[in-house]
Amino acid sequence: PAGVIVSLGGAGIPTRRVIVDPHGRFLFDELPPGAFTITATKSGYLDGAFGKQRPDGTGHPLTVHDSEHVTDAIVKMWRFATIAGAVTDDADDPMPGARVQVLKRTVVAGHWRLVNTGLVASADERGGYRLSSLVPGEYVLFITSLTASFPASLMETASAARQTEGPASSDFARLTQTNGTTGFVNDISQGFPVTRVGDMLLQTSGALAASTNPDGRSVSVYPATWYPSAASAAQATIVKLEAGDNRTGIDLHPTLTPTVRLSGQAMGPDGPVPYLALRLVPAGLDDVAGEITSSLALSFTTAM
Repeated sequence: PAGVIVSLGGAGIPTRRVIVDPHGRFLFDELPPGAFTITATKSGYLDGAFGKQRPDGTGHPLTVHDSEHVTDAIVKMWRFATIAGAVTDDADDPMPGARVQVLKRTVVAGHWRLVNTGLVASADERGGYRLSSLVPGEYVLFITSLTASFPASLMETASAARQTEGPASSDFARLTQTNGTTGFVNDISQGFPVTRVGDMLLQTSGALAASTNPDGRSVSVYPATWYPSAASAAQATIVKLEAGDNRTGIDLHPTLTPTVRLSGQAMGPDGPVPYLALRLVPAGLDDVAGEITSSLALSFTTAM
């Protein structure tokens, strides 16, 4: 493509750069013999390199001998692809603020895995989202939705500890920090909605708020949803992208789902452990990279 910048380095000479002509051709002359790396860059394209044969591949040096004229140095480039769609609820109403993440299906240590691309899009006021800068390959999309529950007594104790100084405040801060609860308590101030359910406070993130059921002691939530409306990564539909694809209509439909209550007691060598942060991770995530499973966990703390 026109406008590509080609860079050449190696053999002890300073890096040289040229812009290709309208036919995509480039020229470096008066070079000493040696091994050179050749790379190419342009906005909207994955960086290319001499010897690179696939988007996730690597290049290799080009060796030039004394008085040699190389006329077939090919540098391949791939145009980025995009995915766009909308997030709507059970009634087909838009869900602004819903966070859509995209995972790439690739082989890791001989096994197919879903790995994080680092790309996240928030749905606009009409529920629309757009993800760009995607290299050719296979992808799975999901909506982040995390739920954290706190004993109401924990929040009352935390509030009192903030307003006082002395041993009691220090002991509470040290205990919650040791047990991993501090982050949960601090998250209350991050603007995520909080719902009281009996003796618990329920907080959801990912802009998918919980809804209290008529009994007042249970709630329904929008769980993490895999494209288009699957409950697990194994059931998700894979989106295949070629170079330059602009896929639209990749819509996600989370469903308001009643929750259940899980309770028990955390015991340590010396008895019950207060303020302990626990994480509940869905089963069936064997093909999902570890850094993603943590973002799909339900977090909650034990009562006092």
